[in-house]
Amino acid sequence: MKYIVLPTIAAILFSCGSQNSKETNSTITDTAIGAVAEQGMGGRRVTTSTGKIIMLIEEHPIGMSLSDIKVVAAGMGDTIRFKDADPVSELLQGDLDNDGFDELYIVTSTAGSGNYGKVIGLSSVGDSSFQKILIPSFEQDAKPYQGYMGGDTFFVEKNSLVRSFPVYQAGDVNGKPTGGSKTVQYRLLKKGNDLLLLEANR
Repeated sequence: MKYIVLPTIAAILFSCGSQNSKETNSTITDTAIGAVAEQGMGGRRVTTSTGKIIMLIEEHPIGMSLSDIKVVAAGMGDTIRFKDADPVSELLQGDLDNDGFDELYIVTSTAGSGNYGKVIGLSSVGDSSFQKILIPSFEQDAKPYQGYMGGDTFFVEKNSLVRSFPVYQAGDVNGKPTGGSKTVQYRLLKKGNDLLLLEANR
């Protein structure tokens, strides 16, 4: 089966122009994570199939339309941080590689016009640490993305991350697509020590 790259973020980086870093997380507990959520600090909390609580904290620096994103889980090492990322629109989880541990897929949408969807991927390594999922860059006019102008919807279905978007044709006006919609599926693959999310339904 031929794979082409996921139309999301720049190669090896997980958000367009984002920088990421790690912060010491030795004192984080499940109770502390819950407290952050209750305080309304832009937190989103998910519980994995193995019972691990993962917290996503999104902060908006004053005067900035972009977000600073932190991902933290008790007992999973350092906090992962993505700076200057597009705002988070959805938080998905799924075990695409069937290793018994859920991955986390952070869906973002561009802060400006267009509503272009992007994905940040993190995999659980035995519930002890996070591993970044590599999402290579793409050519926007390459099949099957012809007519793509944003408006993405993402969801997890079985062993795939699914992306659906409206198709625009030449002459479409007032932002109304007339080309129907397309659906693209992505599979999580291991190559050496890396995990890659690649398009898999062509």
